Amino acid sequence: MHAGQKLRRRVNAALMRAADDTGVKLELSEVETWLLDRACELEDQREQLQARLDDVLAHGAGAETVINLSAEVRRVVATTADLLARVDFPRVDFPRVDFPRVDFHGPVPAIEEAALDPFANPQGGRQLGCARDG
Repeated sequence: MHAGQKLRRRVNAALMRAADDTGVKLELSEVETWLLDRACELEDQREQLQARLDDVLAHGAGAETVINLSAEVRRVVATTADLLARVDFPRVDFPRVDFPRVDFHGPVPAIEEAALDPFANPQGGRQLGCARDG
């Protein structure tokens, strides 16, 4: 099986899993299908270039040939990734659920000013030996 076919099968499997999970049939637009087709073609090209590079490396070709093939493989990989990034895989809009508002706090009780002072002594007065007391 060629790399482009593998890519196509992985994308189709992901779409089918998402459709099963959501119960909604997911489809790509014509433009997205075209982008995916080009990405699959480039993946086949990458596979051929990689095989050629492997062959060149095995037979000890010159550095210039290895550099050029390596650069072409990287360019094809980057272009494939760019094409796949442009595919807007369908998003599923889940039904909105309105939960009833619950007031957990109730009315706010009055707070004494002494309760806000972390250095206050519960028996009255201030605690001794705190950095704030100096």
